[in-house]
Amino acid sequence: TEDLQAVPKQYVDALKPLVRTITLTTSRWISNAQPVIVSGVVASETAQLITPTPAIASQSAYYEAGIMYTNQRKKNMTFNCQTVPTSNLTEYVVIQPLS
Repeated sequence: TEDLQAVPKQYVDALKPLVRTITLTTSRWISNAQPVIVSGVVASETAQLITPTPAIASQSAYYEAGIMYTNQRKKNMTFNCQTVPTSNLTEYVVIQPLS
C-alpha cells in the first residue's frame, strides 16, 4: 500500500499478460469476418488491453488483407478483413489485465 512495500504473489501474477497463438484460417472467413476462440478474453473491453500481432511469416499477407480486430466477447475475438487472405495466418494475442 506504500512505496517499496511487498505485495502478494497472487496480485503480481494476476497482472501478468497472457499470450495466445491463434490461426486465422482461409476457409473460416464469412463475409470478410472471422470469429476466433481465445481463452482469457473477457467481454469487457475496459478490463483488458488486447494486442493482436501477426507472426513475422504472416505479416505481409495480414497487412495486405487489411485485417483488424473488431469485437470481443468472453473467450472470443472477431477479426475483419478488406480482402480474404489466400493462406492461413498465425497471430499472437497479448492480453494484459488493466486492474
